[in-house]
Amino acid sequence: MYIWGIELQRISLGALIIALSMLVDNAIVIVEGVLIARQQGSPLLGAINYVIRRSALPLLGATIIAILAFAPIGLSQDSTGEYCKSLFQVLLISLMLSWFSALTITPVLIKWWLFKNAPSAAAAEEKADPYRGSFYRGYQQALRILLQQKTLTLVLMGALLAGAIWGFTFVRQNFFPSSNTPIFFVDLWLPYGTDINATEKMTRDIERSIAGQPGVVTTVSTIGQGSMRFILTYSGQRQYSNYAQIMVRMDDQRGIAPVTRHVEDWIARNYPQVNASTKRIMFGPSGDSAIEVRIKGPDPDTLRALASQVGDILAADPATDSVRNDWQNRSKVIRPQYSPALGRELGVDKQDIDNALEMNFSGSRAGLYREGADLLPVIVRPPEAERQDANHLNNVLVWSQSRQQYIPLSNVINGFALEWEDPLILRRDRTRVLTVQTDPSPLSGQTRVIFSRG
Repeated sequence: MYIWGIELQRISLGALIIALSMLVDNAIVIVEGVLIARQQGSPLLGAINYVIRRSALPLLGATIIAILAFAPIGLSQDSTGEYCKSLFQVLLISLMLSWFSALTITPVLIKWWLFKNAPSAAAAEEKADPYRGSFYRGYQQALRILLQQKTLTLVLMGALLAGAIWGFTFVRQNFFPSSNTPIFFVDLWLPYGTDINATEKMTRDIERSIAGQPGVVTTVSTIGQGSMRFILTYSGQRQYSNYAQIMVRMDDQRGIAPVTRHVEDWIARNYPQVNASTKRIMFGPSGDSAIEVRIKGPDPDTLRALASQVGDILAADPATDSVRNDWQNRSKVIRPQYSPALGRELGVDKQDIDNALEMNFSGSRAGLYREGADLLPVIVRPPEAERQDANHLNNVLVWSQSRQQYIPLSNVINGFALEWEDPLILRRDRTRVLTVQTDPSPLSGQTRVIFSRG
């Protein structure tokens, strides 16, 4: 474990607990084989050699099969494999060591301790068939009856299997429960395209409301993206100007529930346009949402129509916390209508217009500024008053390479068009995929129930 860099943590200790029930299996087979061989009259060393030669490969195969049962977890490339990788590694190490020790150390212990006081001729005197006892005879008779009544046996086994499957429906599926760490997160989503300054102003207001609640120790907010990955089970969001996250630390995890209710009610009253959700730190791999419905297809309009239907179904369920989709809302854009004829005449192409608009609104990188070990970009853009007013679009100057002078944008376009566009089009396996996301209310734990109703 030290060589592989595996520390004693929650998953590796759990793997050792799982392995405890399997570690002794190989040694038990060797010891039992030697005992039976001795009872049948074999000398001690001959019995040990015979059992090891006969059992080494079958035990190795059984051990490898047990290890391979956990291989999908250890070899998984997603967050589950990252979080549970040590489960597979520890089981691999412990079970292979148990097989090796069963073939090397166990025979030595048998010779030293198990038959330490037995005389060398004791085997001849104790020669007997161990399978003639009353237990083995009863077991043999039971097997014979079951094999003779094949149909009845199969029906009973099928009934037992069906009963077990039915019984498992009453077992709560919560392999990775919530952590007892007194920390929870508030994810805030505004309409796509919201200026990051407006996102920051709203977040500060919500943060002040949370900080005034009893039991709140501290709050930390990040604007435009998620926090740094301070724990393996946390995965932050990518950069979005309309996204913010508030991390709230409580003095006691039992106080999370009332503060969560306050946050949801306060945001619903004061910022109804915000899609807000709360969640706690989980034991297990992280994900965007507990419940996700992926819709694949080539047509964005059809995908959004289907996503709207799915969202309505999820939103109607009282156990859901919030419903959103990863494509977010469509946004309005002002699109210049480029005139190829005017552009050729003035020596301006579409790329020149794109560069001019980027510089006049988002800003263009003109160079790098070194500050210590950091390289900071130097951004060139007009004053904020000019960048925030769409009426200045006609006055944007575009550089003409052929004329070596600036040309007003209005001279190379046929006007502007106001259009709706999908700002985000996400793909999975090179196919357009729109994911509808929701979380169960953090106070309900009704994920499985929501799935059954959906």
